[in-house]
Amino acid sequence: MKGRKTINLLLLLWGVAVTANIQATETSQPLLTDSNNEAARLWLKIQHIYHGTQKAAQYTNGDALQPAVRLLSAACDIKHPGYQLAQALQTEAQQMGSRKGVSFRGGYTSDNLADQTKDANAYLELSWDLWRQGLTENRQRARSLAYQSAIARLRAQQAQQKLDFRCRRYAVGQTFSGLLSHLLTLKLSLMEPVYQIEKRAYFKNWSFLDDLLVSEQDILLLRQELKYLHSDPYRDATINKISNLPLVDVDILAVIKKIREDDHISKINSLEKQILAEKNNRREGDRLRLFVRKQFDVGNRNDNGVVAGFRFSIPLEKQRNQAEAFRLAHIDQQTKLQTWERITRTRAAYQSLQEQMQRSIKQQYRYRRAHERVRRTLVEKKLDQQIQLASAVTRLRSLLDASIELVRAKEELYRRVNQVFLMASIEFNPSFIQLTSLSKNTNRARKGERSIYLWSKGFNKFSNDQIFDFLEAKGINRVLLTAGRAVNREKMQRFIKQARNKQLHIESIVGSNKLFFTENHMTAALAVDAASTISDAIHLDIEPHTFAGYKQNKAAYLQQYLEMLRTIRKQSPNVTLTVAVPFHWPADVYSALNEMVDRVYIMAYGSTKPAIITRRLQAALKTMDAEKIVIVLRVTDFSDEWAIEKMVASLQQQTGIQKYSLHMFRRFIAKAGK
Repeated sequence: MKGRKTINLLLLLWGVAVTANIQATETSQPLLTDSNNEAARLWLKIQHIYHGTQKAAQYTNGDALQPAVRLLSAACDIKHPGYQLAQALQTEAQQMGSRKGVSFRGGYTSDNLADQTKDANAYLELSWDLWRQGLTENRQRARSLAYQSAIARLRAQQAQQKLDFRCRRYAVGQTFSGLLSHLLTLKLSLMEPVYQIEKRAYFKNWSFLDDLLVSEQDILLLRQELKYLHSDPYRDATINKISNLPLVDVDILAVIKKIREDDHISKINSLEKQILAEKNNRREGDRLRLFVRKQFDVGNRNDNGVVAGFRFSIPLEKQRNQAEAFRLAHIDQQTKLQTWERITRTRAAYQSLQEQMQRSIKQQYRYRRAHERVRRTLVEKKLDQQIQLASAVTRLRSLLDASIELVRAKEELYRRVNQVFLMASIEFNPSFIQLTSLSKNTNRARKGERSIYLWSKGFNKFSNDQIFDFLEAKGINRVLLTAGRAVNREKMQRFIKQARNKQLHIESIVGSNKLFFTENHMTAALAVDAASTISDAIHLDIEPHTFAGYKQNKAAYLQQYLEMLRTIRKQSPNVTLTVAVPFHWPADVYSALNEMVDRVYIMAYGSTKPAIITRRLQAALKTMDAEKIVIVLRVTDFSDEWAIEKMVASLQQQTGIQKYSLHMFRRFIAKAGK
């Protein structure tokens, strides 16, 4: 009921006839006049906001996976302190290893205080301890410290990985903040004028307070979130940058395989075993000291000589270490347990990721449905159909809500992707992630890449906006546009400029059939050079087989055609060059074309049977790179668009070719409709 009240209210204010129990007043006429102006302004705002959502939907990089890789491989600016501990232990090991156990000793004993008959004595001694607290023990301790240093470094690497993953979690929110701010701002720009209209309606007793509170709540929440996003210094670098990342998934089998192959934990445990072995090999009570001593005759006993000797001490108890076997077993079991825990935690994190993936996919389709409704509404408005402005506002608001929720869903998705690698405790590798394609190789339910021929008659007949709307509706992203004399040049220039903004590829058609004759080759090269300044690529629609003498002079004509292409390439080596050819040329000609041009549009006309077309294309399929082949279908060969789609699907399956072109726009728009 609440939605119906709001729609009826807006319809009334914008002069659309609805049934409502409202009495006319003397002020009704000025109100309608104001509302009509207000409606016009709001229509313009709707179009502006819609184009803003389209801009936000575009990926920021040609390779959609690269921004995701950069985000998920970002490192922290802070280095984990464990590396300093490892360095400290390594330094201690070096210092301990340099100690040889040599010491300088001395002593003095005074006369006996109770019995003066005993004389004092003194000595200085240079000694060398070989076992305990000496050379051997120092070396053992040095090795243990070196092992501890290696363990500390390995653990620091693990800790650094965890630190980097935590930093990336913050970076995810930072990356999406610019896009979120952009969409929130667009929604706020819509809701502010809508709120004023609803507020006026409330005070005129045309609606109730609860209708007004809906818009008021939206505006309050939008302003509060925008304030938060723009007041956080951490987001300063990205808040004005729109980054729209794709849906990505993790190759969980590859991640688990990497966990099992990872020797990080086994290295640590191997070092712990070596430390334990050093400790067990150390004989705590064994002592051996070599010494040279100088005795001083301070007691007048004629004891003033130099002596050398050694002292040793070996405990008679048998040293046993019955706990060693248990300690080694503990280390081995710990290795197995840690690997099991990593895999278990990783699988749990991946399950959480898949749950979020499901939500993200649902939200993506919700966004696409909302986008299509708004697109269709604006197209119908351009065609002067009776469109309720309230309906347009409602649909645009749904699109903005879907866009915002999609951003939030993606943000959480990337956090969970990051969590998978955190639980796995392995370094991020780009090969472990992959794009999640909702409809693989499709655009608006149409498989493969689509292009269309647009000649002057059709181009001049329809406005640029109508052409763009139709191309978008049919999932066509490349236009082969005539550059002939009959085309409206000013309109064409505007079209090409608009096409670049819409990421639509344009190929300018150069199409005089006589250009393949030898005497016209330089003319063809100059025509290509001139046309290359206005579009992305040049399409040569030059057909030697249309001349009456083609059958008698086939080899000569085709040779002249190839020479023409060589002349063009010499004149314009860097231009993107495409050609239109029939399906019945010899294989050696297709092979030569494969070396000279960027795309070959093969005109597969005259049949509606996929098997026949596939057979006709064999010469080209066997001699050309598949990515260079574009199959051209003639619209008039088919009964409707569904017949064309079935043909494309069959040819894709039988030939593997993914690029298709339709000839031509004027016939297709008449057959396919809006």
